[in-house]
Amino acid sequence: MPTRRPAPAETVIAVEDFLCQLASGKLHACWSESRATWDLDSGLRRPADRRQDYLILLATIRTVQNALDDLAGRYGYRAKQNGADFAEIGTAAGISRQAARQRHLRQTVLKPAIMSGGPWDGRSMTVLLRESTVRMLALDPWLKDQPWLEERLDPDDDPVYAVYRRSRDNSEVYRFQRYENPDGTITDEPDHSLRIYRLADAWGLYSWTLVRHAKRVDPGVRGESSRLSPDAAMQLRSLITEMARQRDDGDDQMGT
Repeated sequence: MPTRRPAPAETVIAVEDFLCQLASGKLHACWSESRATWDLDSGLRRPADRRQDYLILLATIRTVQNALDDLAGRYGYRAKQNGADFAEIGTAAGISRQAARQRHLRQTVLKPAIMSGGPWDGRSMTVLLRESTVRMLALDPWLKDQPWLEERLDPDDDPVYAVYRRSRDNSEVYRFQRYENPDGTITDEPDHSLRIYRLADAWGLYSWTLVRHAKRVDPGVRGESSRLSPDAAMQLRSLITEMARQRDDGDDQMGT
């Protein structure tokens, strides 16, 4: 399940975005506007209030540390994949060579995860520990009732991908984010009902037969998983209906 590799600038933006959200959410909850200008150590505040604020700050700082440790692990892994040795990675990260090696090994661990939302909702997947985002083909959930069709689908036939991101509050859950085209551009939710194999099933035809006829209304059709536009689907339906009528007329003439 490949993911698009972010550039360093994107990484900085992602970290800044995470810290800003954290600050505007959890840190703001530490102090109300009425006491935001007070010093945390001010003797004017009750010890119980200061105690609670310190505990919240400790928990918040730990959340930031966990997020940064996760980033360090993932980018240390990528540094190793691009030729860096553990000594170099350890020096850059301020840890020992052995610690860098252990961190690298942890990034190769597979873990079970549950997809939430989107076309893979509720399905159990195996995800690399280091991957915070996964990109999968947006296959129709209808296939779960006919799994043999999945093996016959060609991913190159008009593919659409579903992007899932690891949940911050539960690392075992990946939440649906958006649909993407192969080049990474965002697209609308795919209309699975207009895929060739769905139309063939609805019309009681063989998929391979419908593919052959569908190419007459849309030359871009390449296989069973290709999607038709609503207009092309209507044209194909009219074509199939006309062919069936001509066949029935021919059968009647032969009968007479």
